[in-house]
Amino acid sequence: MVYESHAQAMKEGDMSQEAVYFQKGDVTITSTRAALGARTYAIADVKSASLVVIPANRVPGIMLATISGLISTVSTVIVVVVLILYGSDPSLSCCIGPAVVAMLMSIFGIVRAVWAKPKYVVRVGSVTGESDALISEDEPWAREIVQAINGVIIERG
Repeated sequence: MVYESHAQAMKEGDMSQEAVYFQKGDVTITSTRAALGARTYAIADVKSASLVVIPANRVPGIMLATISGLISTVSTVIVVVVLILYGSDPSLSCCIGPAVVAMLMSIFGIVRAVWAKPKYVVRVGSVTGESDALISEDEPWAREIVQAINGVIIERG
């Protein structure tokens, strides 16, 4: 059974008699319940827990870097062509500004793509199917939660 809140789970039974296997932040795993953020699962209904990795989404950063790189290249080519054809011209500042802004946006896109982090999902399997109970960028924490839930399931028998 899945409860929508920790308070609702508390109404269903007294948690003071339960052994606590893991407690950190808004996650508590006991011998009878797994409270993961806003949702609480009855351990009796939980059949498995697993860690699923969602790869980092680097697409937005790559797209930004590519598009702004193209804009920067076109602006730079225009400046070079105008310089070759007409020599030094004060009106070139209208093309240099977009080139510089586009270069900065390219750098930002590259940084965004490099710094994108994967997400770790604690997936809980029960008699009604699987659900993503928690999503985090902290792999060790998510792994600890999965190990705690599986430890309780094994101990339950």
